[in-house]
Amino acid sequence: MHGRGGQGVVTAARLLAEACLLENKYSLSFPEFGPERSGAPVRAYVRISDEPIDVRSLVYDPEVVVSIDPKLSSSTEILAGLDDEGIVVINSRGVSEPLLEAISSKPRAKLYYLDARGIALSLGDARFENSAMLGAVAKATGIVSLGSLESVLRTRFKGNVLENNLKAMQLGYERVGKA
Repeated sequence: MHGRGGQGVVTAARLLAEACLLENKYSLSFPEFGPERSGAPVRAYVRISDEPIDVRSLVYDPEVVVSIDPKLSSSTEILAGLDDEGIVVINSRGVSEPLLEAISSKPRAKLYYLDARGIALSLGDARFENSAMLGAVAKATGIVSLGSLESVLRTRFKGNVLENNLKAMQLGYERVGKA
């Protein structure tokens, strides 16, 4: 997962990993960032498997890439190491031409997009972008159910924050588009 400090990239990775645990999968999430977190580039990794996970290194050949930052979503750099049959989910109103060209070199790869920022802002706060993206990831990959994601959101948030995160996640699931 790619983003910037403050966009909830690390939280989204942790929530995805926890939701996978609820579905009896093995999962591990961990961030990568420097000391200047707020606004600086952040990557968070999630390993998911049906078998125990022994590898503790960064992910160099991802099967799924998620970009929560709309500005990074047009960059071809997010595709580094992407598996030939990989899935990319970006936060964007549409797909940039350079990204479309880059992904076309992997004809079995799939590219999905979602205006998660628009969804979050319609709910009154850009902080809900990551939950919208989790819904999009669930739909695009099938790796985890919305029910499991909802369960982990309910353990993390309360009140209006919970309700808005749940709405954002549901809208992300419903509105994600395939390029």
